Amino acid sequence: MEIASEFETVLIKLKGIDMDKLNLSDAIKLDFYKYYKQATEGDCDIPEPYTIYYKAHAKWAAWKSLTGMAPEDAMAEYINYYKNYIITSV
Repeated sequence: MEIASEFETVLIKLKGIDMDKLNLSDAIKLDFYKYYKQATEGDCDIPEPYTIYYKAHAKWAAWKSLTGMAPEDAMAEYINYYKNYIITSV
C-alpha cells in the first residue's frame, strides 16, 4: 500500500478511537502530534511560543525537532506509532 494511502487509512481509523482512554504517555501523544504535523504541513513555520505556555511550547519543540524530515518519512513513523501503540491497546 502506498504510504500516503496507508496514512489516510490510519487517520480514518483513529477518528473512532478515544486516545485519552488508551493511557498513552504524554511523550507518546507528543510523538503522534509531531509526526502528524510534519506529515501534513512539513517543517514547523510558526514562531516559538513563550516557555510559560508549557503545552504550546512542548508541541512546538516536538514539531520543530523534525525539521528537514520528509513528509513521507513522518507518515511512516506515524503509522509505526499507530501499529505499536494503538493496535496493541485496542
